[in-house]
Amino acid sequence: MSADVYKEQLITRKSNEKDMIKKIVIAAFGVTLACACVFFYGPMPSTVIIFVICFIIYKIYGRFNIEYEYIYTNGSLDIDCIYNKEKRKRKYSATVSEFEIMAHIDDEKLKEYEHLPTVDFSSGDILGNTYVFIGKYKGKRSRIIFEPNEEIVSAMNTDLTPRKLFRKK
Repeated sequence: MSADVYKEQLITRKSNEKDMIKKIVIAAFGVTLACACVFFYGPMPSTVIIFVICFIIYKIYGRFNIEYEYIYTNGSLDIDCIYNKEKRKRKYSATVSEFEIMAHIDDEKLKEYEHLPTVDFSSGDILGNTYVFIGKYKGKRSRIIFEPNEEIVSAMNTDLTPRKLFRKK
């Protein structure tokens, strides 16, 4: 009887330019809405509305603070998204034997899959441990980017054949 395999890793996604633009637009919209409330209702009645607007903006900003948790258990990979260190949502779950291929993001073997939709569960930087695998995401064949550590890749190596897993050289 073989031993159970359980590996987990937490990756923090870095903010990019699109996130900063979205934050600025949301803040500008909130300020505009607050000014409109003061203009139409006066300063005293609109205080509650302004507090509600600030609370909603705070909650929306929390959606930009994202961490991904990779959980590898006995041949299955789960990727959870953690928003603002409060709310967890399962984004991906599959058995690694279902993967068509898994290779480092710079590997030439991935060229034929560039036309597929891409889903990014990484920090946003291309590092030495950034891999891409081809699998089903929401029912569609997709390229999925993630950053497993060496322990997870080694554990996956036992479940993926050498024709499917191409490690960084």
